[in-house]
Amino acid sequence: MINHNLSQFVLHAFSVARHFCSFCSDITRAVAIGISRLGPGGGTASLVQQAKRIRDSSAVGRAIRSHKRNGPGHPVLIHYHIFKNAGTSFEWAVKRALHSGVRRVDQKQHDGFVSQGDLIKYIEENPNVKVISTHQAAPPAPDVSGRRVFSSILLRDPIARIRSIYEFERTQASDAPGSVAAKQMDFKSYVEWRLATTPRMFCNFQVHYFRRNIWRGHSEVSQTDFERAVNALDAVDIVGTVGRYNEWLVLAESVLSENFGKLRLTPSRHNQTEGKMFHSEAEVFAHLVAELGSDLAQYLVTQNQLDMRLYQVADALLTRRLAERDVIVELRDAYDGSQLPRADRSPSS
Repeated sequence: MINHNLSQFVLHAFSVARHFCSFCSDITRAVAIGISRLGPGGGTASLVQQAKRIRDSSAVGRAIRSHKRNGPGHPVLIHYHIFKNAGTSFEWAVKRALHSGVRRVDQKQHDGFVSQGDLIKYIEENPNVKVISTHQAAPPAPDVSGRRVFSSILLRDPIARIRSIYEFERTQASDAPGSVAAKQMDFKSYVEWRLATTPRMFCNFQVHYFRRNIWRGHSEVSQTDFERAVNALDAVDIVGTVGRYNEWLVLAESVLSENFGKLRLTPSRHNQTEGKMFHSEAEVFAHLVAELGSDLAQYLVTQNQLDMRLYQVADALLTRRLAERDVIVELRDAYDGSQLPRADRSPSS
């Protein structure tokens, strides 16, 4: 009798504990979502720290991604458009495929900021919007009542990106400081000017981009910022790199077709500056050394170590997402025989 009662008591205690843990989890998530809706500066310091801990778990990042995309209502994609990372080409592709409902959401100031609260408000006030592209917000994507929220982003080799920015700003019809400087200076002078005035543009800029929802200061990024960026990437549905843009577009097509109906995203390069094409990182660096000198070129490499690591994470996530959705499976494609030497296709003796 005592053993039976003890067993019942243990089972009851376990049930209570399980429900209590579930309740705590719901409360924690509600706090995080509430803070994200407030945008920068919202909530008390202790609540911000609690939300930070939630965001800093990749497992929670995956859970957030699943929750947003499996919710009720019409879908909406938020594309986080990092400057000179092929975002304009993607905007063109989705406009051509969807015909309507593609919008760019940015502040008028070139250094403006779009908070999660701003995105929520825009989506709620524009129920027909299907895709939002923004330069001035950063993942993770917000929860929006009555909508299924997806997100996408492209990262780029930070060293190759430097020359692309210079070429773009030289031809850009703008009176922004960068555009004015690029038109007046050669490449080396422009790089030196950037490093003296806005070093974050050329130093781990992509890791810095992910700080927008936490801190918008100009201090150097840290290992903690890198870890936060990795966790944010893990919560993005369509992650990729500019170097593998066509594969990334296939992934985007797969995700969007499931939610907007069958569509075709056509690969095309838009807003791309003309210039010498390089086929390897060694070629990029050799050209950089020739124009900037070895000391300055090596300095740029050193100052982009975190961006290089984040780029590799994005590349790995693209490979993973393609395999998860059975879109591109490299090993299977190799074994179909078309990419293997004849000897490798022969049965083993």
